Amino acid sequence: MQHGGRGWWLALALLPALACGGSDGVEDRQATLPVDPGEPAGVPPPVVHAPPVQLPVELLGPALGGPHADVRDVSVDAVGGVWLAARSGLFVRPPGRRFARLVTAAEGMPGAEPVAVGGLGPGVAVVGFAGGERPRLVRLAADETATVEELPIDAAVRRIRAVEGMGLVASGSGLTVLDEGGRIRGRRIPPEPAVELWDVAVTDAGDAWIGDRTRLLLLEGPVTASVAGRFRAAPDLVPGEDDAVVAVEVCPGGEVWASALGHGIFRLSAEGRVRERLTAAEVLPQDHVTALACDLDGSLWIGTSWGGLARLLPDGTFRYHAATAGLPGDSIRRLVVAPDEAGGRTLWIATEGGAASYAGP
Repeated sequence: MQHGGRGWWLALALLPALACGGSDGVEDRQATLPVDPGEPAGVPPPVVHAPPVQLPVELLGPALGGPHADVRDVSVDAVGGVWLAARSGLFVRPPGRRFARLVTAAEGMPGAEPVAVGGLGPGVAVVGFAGGERPRLVRLAADETATVEELPIDAAVRRIRAVEGMGLVASGSGLTVLDEGGRIRGRRIPPEPAVELWDVAVTDAGDAWIGDRTRLLLLEGPVTASVAGRFRAAPDLVPGEDDAVVAVEVCPGGEVWASALGHGIFRLSAEGRVRERLTAAEVLPQDHVTALACDLDGSLWIGTSWGGLARLLPDGTFRYHAATAGLPGDSIRRLVVAPDEAGGRTLWIATEGGAASYAGP
């Protein structure tokens, strides 16, 4: 894949390959990561490579019972229920419904701000919070009443990745695997220095690519059946600095994309070799890429700290989208591609200006 004058950017060093045993205990570590590692403060302004293209999205805002702004995360459970973690609380839109609703304190929700959410089995989601609050398991009954229970998982949850109805929880103390009902199947703590896991993505074979504040790691799987595999070294993306892998995504075919916050994004082979680096100097709106999502057609959606959304098409060209052309906001917090039974998909977009969905081509 060629993109004008960009050369291939090769990693200069490899991290040691270290194995680590499992842990059944819960280890709380001091969380030093801000609520949003992609917060716009101090980030250079976006680069305009081309005028933004209109993106005809549907907003899930107050008119439909959703949050008006500051949506930190979005996820879809096994039957199509949509879950939104926003500064104003946790919102859920049951499958087949047009309107969302807030899960209230009367139903057991804590007062802390939700910062991560992952839909699991039908009507089930895990929610992570700011302020040292432990995550909660939320169940939505057929009559749409909600029950909430605390989970014995480290409070510093940054990403909850849904995988075939199950959940992988990336937190300050490692990776936790949940079944579709929210029961803990196992835990793994990466080899030192294991600092603040930020994201996790799973390959077709069940291996897990894990990003944390310092590096990118590969945990051999299948992680949804067992977490007893070994950790493998991955390339040092930014030699001499913390890699700050805030987002990682595995596309159909096994290709891996990783965002090193402030340094653009890297394309790796399924084996973990760096193939390409994309930066704001050439094609990205910003080098602070906060969210990635692979589309079914081979596109890659790229969300930035406050430069809107870019789409890398299968032919190597780029399109750009912004709040001036349909998006609810330019600070992209999460991108989720949710396939449907008809072979299509919906792209869910969480931003500082609210949440939206896009079902177009």
